[in-house]
Amino acid sequence: LLQQLQPDATHPQFAIPYAQLPVSYSAYRGEVISEARLRDIMYLCVQAVEETTVLTRATIVPFLVLFCLRTGMNVDSVLGLPRDCTVETGEGHTVYWQKDRSSGGMHDYYGPADWGAVEIIQALLRMHSNPYVFSYGVGRTLPLGHVSKEVRAWCRENHIKEFTLRELRPSKATLIYQESGGKVTEVQRFLHHASLNTTIIYLSENVIRPINEKVLVEGQEAMLGRWGIPKEEAA
Repeated sequence: LLQQLQPDATHPQFAIPYAQLPVSYSAYRGEVISEARLRDIMYLCVQAVEETTVLTRATIVPFLVLFCLRTGMNVDSVLGLPRDCTVETGEGHTVYWQKDRSSGGMHDYYGPADWGAVEIIQALLRMHSNPYVFSYGVGRTLPLGHVSKEVRAWCRENHIKEFTLRELRPSKATLIYQESGGKVTEVQRFLHHASLNTTIIYLSENVIRPINEKVLVEGQEAMLGRWGIPKEEAA
């Protein structure tokens, strides 16, 4: 209603605050990896990939985890990345991949970064000649079940609380939502979703609600100000 009546009263990138409206609303209710844990995980991954010289089912795990956190791709798409998934474009690269439940392929542009998506791909390809990026040994791909076991083992080895690959997307999405001050479109871009209705499912309800409340109040105050109604009188 705020956006329809006063479209410029709220942030133009802020999606309808689902948690505050009487509509069908669903948000991620599973465990969300905290910001501190995510940063620890990324730090450990960077350390590991810098030291890796030989790929095994265990040493490839940090590459996989870091790549998922950098790109927002689901793990099935990541494991299916072919060797020729990157195309150089100007100063960066376009990465192409297939997305589950999508009729066509997906792509995104990545400029140079410190262990960004393209740098991870290039490092892996230098260490093997297999048809898939996330392969190890001689042509061996990574079945998701085996990867999950290796991720848990990697967590125990580094003395951090165990997590699953499925928890990475909603956790990073929620962190982006927090850091952007409630811009669902920022999360939508990261997760490569066509619909905001899909994006909202990946966000933690406990994080969404207070941010939405704050933005809703700001929007209401902006509307009252445009109409010349003092806040005291409105109250």
